[in-house]
This record gives sequence, structure tokens and C-alpha cells, in this order.
Amino acid sequence: MQIWVSNGQGIAAWMRIEFKKEYQITRIVYKDRDNTYERNKRLALTFSDGRTVYEDLKNTEMPQVLKSKAIVTKEIVITIDEIYTNINNGFAI
Repeated sequence: MQIWVSNGQGIAAWMRIEFKKEYQITRIVYKDRDNTYERNKRLALTFSDGRTVYEDLKNTEMPQVLKSKAIVTKEIVITIDEIYTNINNGFAI
């Protein structure tokens, strides 16, 4: 898993993942931060074709599997859309 942490950000903080070639994505394993004060509630996943998928998250530090219809993409921009709480929100994927 790769970890990303914002610097005091919450809603609208984002991270871009770029691949060297196109991949078919059907699921993403997501893990929120262990600290209960840094949890995300909803993510927006935007793919290279412009499609955006919204994912509601449980308030847990346990890994969550985000499943979707197959999407072929060279990049994913993950934006925090809603939060449970805010200090240095981030996640691992």
C-alpha cells in the first residue's frame, strides 16, 4: 500500500495516480488513517476518460474494497469529497 497524507487539509484535498500504460480497474483497496480524527467519509475518483465515481466510506481504519464496473484508465485523481473529522486527512491504497 502507498500512503498519502495532506497537510491540514480535508475536503477538496486530492492525489493523482498516473500509470505508464492503461489498466483496467475493477477495485481499489482503500485504508483510512488510523487516527479517528483524520477520517474521510466520501471520495470522488476521476479517471482519464473524465468519468467520476463517488465512493462512500465507513468510519474505520480497516481496509475497504471499492468495487466498480471495469474502467480502463491511465490515471486516477482521488479527491476527498466529505470527511468525518479533519486534522491531516489522507489514506493508503
